[in-house]
Amino acid sequence: MSKLRRHSFLPLLMTCCLLILSGSGFCRPYVRGQTTGFPLRNTRFSAALLYEPPQPEALNPATDRIINACAAELVGAALGLAVALSATAVAMHLVVRNYDDIDLAMGPVLFTGLVSYLITTPFLSSAGVHLTGKVCRQNGSYWNGVAGGAIGTLAGIAGMYAVSTIQSKHGHVTTTTLLIPLLIGPAFGSLIGYNLK
Repeated sequence: MSKLRRHSFLPLLMTCCLLILSGSGFCRPYVRGQTTGFPLRNTRFSAALLYEPPQPEALNPATDRIINACAAELVGAALGLAVALSATAVAMHLVVRNYDDIDLAMGPVLFTGLVSYLITTPFLSSAGVHLTGKVCRQNGSYWNGVAGGAIGTLAGIAGMYAVSTIQSKHGHVTTTTLLIPLLIGPAFGSLIGYNLK
């Protein structure tokens, strides 16, 4: 009889032990943010298992669209500037044909080139920005682009003069360096002016 009571008491004892262990967290199943199925709670190893590196945030679709539109408008401004510089070169060539002496033609040619550059650059660079802006569904103002292009053109001429002065002090002047301000100023001026509300 005592053996029967001893064997019937053993399953009860094992059941109590399992309940105690499950309540303490030893045998608790895995739940995110809690313990694992083995006693590793509050350890660096368990924290490393649950750690997920932050994912890089994607650009806002509206911001991405604006960036792409501005890049396209800058290309349009560059195309407009190419047409403007071609028109300026043609005007200068027509003037220089009327002179036999290149020294006498230098003044009128430079004056014609400057006037042609000042007139054609703001309108044509803004036209390039405006056309590409319409393709990209931007609602900018063409005349604001013309105003910005005019300011950028004057800034480009001032930048060219500054670069020429600095280079002349060092004894050499390069044409490519002088053209950089003349191209950057009107392009960015038209781009900024067009997108101003």
